[in-house]
Amino acid sequence: TRRLAQEIDEIVDHAETAGELAVLTGATEATPVAREMTELLTRIAREVESLLGYLESPDGYRPYMVRIHELENEGDTLWMRAMRELFRDETDARALLRWHEIYAALEAAIDQCESSARLIERAITRQVD
Repeated sequence: TRRLAQEIDEIVDHAETAGELAVLTGATEATPVAREMTELLTRIAREVESLLGYLESPDGYRPYMVRIHELENEGDTLWMRAMRELFRDETDARALLRWHEIYAALEAAIDQCESSARLIERAITRQVD
C-alpha cells in the first residue's frame, strides 16, 4: 500500500508541476493541445480511481486496464502532436520552453497513471491466485 500511495502521489506531483509551470512562466491561456492533455489526464485518473475498487473484489477489472492502456497511448499521440506543433509553429523561445515543460509534465502524469494501474493490477492478481 505504501508503494501505491507513492505512485499515486507522483501523478499528483506531475499534474501540480504542470500547473505551477503555467503560473510561474506567465501562461495566460492554455493551448488547445494542453487542454486536450488535461482532459485526457482527468479521464485516465478516473479510470485508475475506479480500478482501486477491484482491490477488494477482483472480478471485472480487466476492461479498466484496457482503457487505461488506450488512454496512455492517446496521451503519447497527443504529446507527439504537441511537440510537432510547438517546434513547427512557435517562434518565441520563452513560449517554446514554457509549453515544452508543461507538456512534458502532463505527459509524465499520464504515464504515471498507467504505471500506477499496473501496480494495482499486480496487487489484484496476487489476490486472485
